[in-house]
Amino acid sequence: MRRVWSSGVIVVASVLTSAVASAKPAASGLALGIERGFGFFYNSESQELAGTETTTTESGFSLGIASGAGLFSVSRLGVDYILPFGLSFGSGIGVGFKGSNSQVEDEDEMDGTTWTYVVLAPRVGFSMAFSDVVGLWPRWGVSYASLKTDDEDFDFHYSSSDVALTFDLPLTLMPASSWGLMLGPTFDLGLAHTEHSDLPSADAETSFFEFGFRVGVFGVL
Repeated sequence: MRRVWSSGVIVVASVLTSAVASAKPAASGLALGIERGFGFFYNSESQELAGTETTTTESGFSLGIASGAGLFSVSRLGVDYILPFGLSFGSGIGVGFKGSNSQVEDEDEMDGTTWTYVVLAPRVGFSMAFSDVVGLWPRWGVSYASLKTDDEDFDFHYSSSDVALTFDLPLTLMPASSWGLMLGPTFDLGLAHTEHSDLPSADAETSFFEFGFRVGVFGVL
């Protein structure tokens, strides 16, 4: 996993170096968007317990949040401010809720499991344009994701939180001066993981990595 991340950093650094040399600042102002709307994802999570390491990997194509997609892969609202010379500050914000219930004929309805997740992704970036249509908007920061699961009928409660170093390298395609598409690779390297459950469990050391190629849409006001 570390080799993959290191190779990715080298490739990204090479792309950015050549891109910045030939680019100019893009449109400035308040930018709003839907980020990581759909696309490919790959997740890898490793847990080490009592000297034994178990690694789980998942990959696929998702529209927003889907089974198998990690929390950092979910769609989120993007809010950024782009300064006239291209520097940008902002955050991605994702919130979701899912619930279920069941009922057997002639019996009372049972509440099922509920899931609630929150993703916050503050970042800094630099928006650049190669032409009136094509540009690049690299952004990096530290992201936070939390998940809470409750099942009142079985009195079960679970929660987890993750912190990751996040890097996005979207190509921007703007058919109009005020809106466009973002498509490109996304990287999330786990920095910390904690979890709490009603069930007794041993502490395990957890590390994770998420990679994707995602598509979104944005507009500049």
